[in-house]
Amino acid sequence: MSAPVEFITPLELPFQAGGLDLVVKPAGMAALLKVLGTARPIADEVMGMPEAMLARLQAGTPDTTDIAWLYELLADRGDLAIDLVSIVTGARRDLVAQLLPDRFVYLFALVVQVHADFFARAPAVFKAAMARMRGAAEQLGQKPSPKPSTP
Repeated sequence: MSAPVEFITPLELPFQAGGLDLVVKPAGMAALLKVLGTARPIADEVMGMPEAMLARLQAGTPDTTDIAWLYELLADRGDLAIDLVSIVTGARRDLVAQLLPDRFVYLFALVVQVHADFFARAPAVFKAAMARMRGAAEQLGQKPSPKPSTP
């Protein structure tokens, strides 16, 4: 029998400013699917974040390089960042968009911090899930379907 999957305890962080009073929590599947569709233009950048940066963000101890990376992401894709923060927090987009810049950057950093573990652990989790699905298919005497082709 294989070892059980170890899940981490989700991080939840409060935010109160600019008419918003919420707790930033990890996105559920419905929100995550919306985020993945919305974030498609920056998916490679976000998934390519260095592990050390993810660890610092999750610990709440970003360094100046991390802050510069977040700033560049926001500067290049501000509307996308507003959409993502709205989806993940469940806050109305207009309220997120009206936040003063320092408050928005702080809220954005909280969202990244809460989800840092996902970006660090997602590849291994997806790989383990695929191995389980292939194993189940083999037990049923079926061949797993081929990988989807990309256009």
